[in-house]
Amino acid sequence: MQSLLERILEELPADRSWRKDLLQEGLVYLWRMETRRPGQTASWYLQSCRYRLERLLREGCSLDAPRRSSKRVDLPENHTEAWDDLLDPSSESVVVAEEPKERKMQLTV
Repeated sequence: MQSLLERILEELPADRSWRKDLLQEGLVYLWRMETRRPGQTASWYLQSCRYRLERLLREGCSLDAPRRSSKRVDLPENHTEAWDDLLDPSSESVVVAEEPKERKMQLTV
């Protein structure tokens, strides 16, 4: 099944760097579907998995998803200096969050 799933991934319009993640997602999905819906044909499982992977690509939950590509920003040439400023606690651009307040739990019986 894995080799058939890899062939499906080659046909999908996805960045090659995502193939490993999509393969893992597809294998988990196949395993779940075989558990929930036993007795289906291999082509049924693979087609269902294909639809699942296409939907994942279309919805694009990650920041580097194609649907969010218009919001990408190129780093400036001196991006290491910008990171140094962000990480430097004496820098004026650093915002320090407050310490979280302690929470007490109460159990009601």
